[in-house]
Amino acid sequence: TRARVLEIGSGTGRMLAGLASAGHEVVGVEPSEAMRTRAVTRLAALPERVSRRVTQLAGSANDLPSGLGRFDLALYSLGTLAHVLTAEERVASLRATRALLSESGAAMIDLDQAGLGQLLAAHGRRRLIAKWRVPGRAEQVAHYAWARRDPVTAIVTVRHSYQISTGRERSEEARSEMAFALLDGEAVLRELAAASYGPTTTWGDHTGTRLDVSSPRLIVLAEGNASAHSTTNL
Repeated sequence: TRARVLEIGSGTGRMLAGLASAGHEVVGVEPSEAMRTRAVTRLAALPERVSRRVTQLAGSANDLPSGLGRFDLALYSLGTLAHVLTAEERVASLRATRALLSESGAAMIDLDQAGLGQLLAAHGRRRLIAKWRVPGRAEQVAHYAWARRDPVTAIVTVRHSYQISTGRERSEEARSEMAFALLDGEAVLRELAAASYGPTTTWGDHTGTRLDVSSPRLIVLAEGNASAHSTTNL
């Protein structure tokens, strides 16, 4: 069934492209102009019949654009909800999103538990995330990250470093910093209930594995209809 999907935190458009290629109409909301520019490049490579299903807008989880219409699914993709740092702001965002859902619509939240946990376990030490070669060029990129948790607020700050090198010579380095709220399943379900969502289903990864304390991801599907509250698979 083809659906109308809202992706909050659409980044470089990877999910937008995949959803549009599957036949869905998608609206992506992303605060970073640089990310939106990269998404334009990605979407331009798609067939016109696919790319025309995509609309990309400036905005964020707690500052959604107006006039979006109704959606069958609202997706807080790949850690987006954790960028909203307080419970009050997350509940407000979830309420605003719920108001955009169709009668049978739902919201999906996807949080990376394993990656953040591994960074925190390193106690502020730099950790190599990945290395890759730039296609068609001699440069190699090394992505490093390290994290610290504020003992008072429990907010986690993650610093990223991208080192570009040719052979043994490092030619360039780019850095970025992000802040995350450290969320668990109980907190997310509590905030969904406060935002008047209905029944929820949870998984521990993208293959549908049951959620437990060792799960690499926290994935929650919450129905927009709040006529009843129940939870499965937690």
